Amino acid sequence: GTPIQGGLDPKILLNDKVPPSITATTISADNSSITVTFSEAVFTAQGGTDILVPSDFVLAMAGGTATLSDLEPSSITPNDQQTIFNLGLSLAGIPDGSEVLTVTPLLNADGVTKIYDRGGNAAASEQKNNTITNNCCFCCSENILPGFLSVV
Repeated sequence: GTPIQGGLDPKILLNDKVPPSITATTISADNSSITVTFSEAVFTAQGGTDILVPSDFVLAMAGGTATLSDLEPSSITPNDQQTIFNLGLSLAGIPDGSEVLTVTPLLNADGVTKIYDRGGNAAASEQKNNTITNNCCFCCSENILPGFLSVV
């Protein structure tokens, strides 16, 4: 090819149009927290500022014997890259292992989530990889023993 004359820089800047998504969800052995992994760094404000807070998420649980004490995580701890978040759970009752827990980005009043990537793209409220089955816990000689975990 022919070199560009006149000192022009041939770089083309592309705008990020791909919204962040949940790529994995796991639950702790004692059902006290879930870990949510996003496809890229996420923030609670457009432009890549402000770390996520518990109220950026909503929890739902179906089935089983345990219930959620609150539909909002009790705590949030991000990793340094803002891609992995440990969300605290408040459960009432002892899980029997058939509870299905779902975590989703909370929608604002205008119908957009409060979770954004650096490019300003909002995460969708409907996600894949955001559902997990609680660990089974049962009492045996006053010990609560974790059972098996399966991802739905």
